[in-house]
Amino acid sequence: MNTLILQKLHKSFKNHGKIVKALSDVNLAFDAGKIYGIIGPNGAGKTTLIKTVCGLIYPDTGHVLINGAHLYPKNFKLLSQIGAILEGSRNIFWNFTPLQNVKYFSLLKGINPSIATERALRLFKLFGLEEKVNTPVRNLSQGMKQKIAIIISTLHNPSLLLLDEPTLGLDPVSSQHMQRLIKELSHNEKKTIILTSHHLDIIEKNCDYLVL
Repeated sequence: MNTLILQKLHKSFKNHGKIVKALSDVNLAFDAGKIYGIIGPNGAGKTTLIKTVCGLIYPDTGHVLINGAHLYPKNFKLLSQIGAILEGSRNIFWNFTPLQNVKYFSLLKGINPSIATERALRLFKLFGLEEKVNTPVRNLSQGMKQKIAIIISTLHNPSLLLLDEPTLGLDPVSSQHMQRLIKELSHNEKKTIILTSHHLDIIEKNCDYLVL
């Protein structure tokens, strides 16, 4: 089953008076239980594609279908089926502690806070963050922020995960844990995962399909 279908997507921006095409006639289909890697140079449109699927950037033309339903123009309840992290750990509040982030986002997403906290604590332990759960995020390293962002993105058990540079800022051990978690979510929980990376070895080791 196709979790995500992109049909004839186009998106352009104005840059110093010139029109720059970020997406040009993109047609792709993504199946459940598979990991897709998107690779390309800076400016190739990787992040624009992720943000278009997330509803953060409207396409000029084209369609985004999530589990068979159209996201655009206004069916944004479909976004509850997506988990996403953007480069820079932008989906967490830095003035909150990790546990406060978990409780806030679980309530926001309509999840039982106790169930969300239990799931999060398991992942905090996996990533070596169990001693940091009550420390404000702003006082943590970039790598720790990235780990927390990924944990938050999976609290509501989404069918589609969009990961923009998921290993950014992680030490080698944590990067291995992250890659193992990505495979577990895909193969065991049948999630569709799309990740971008500048590291070809990350793509080669973890992805079932490559999008150039």
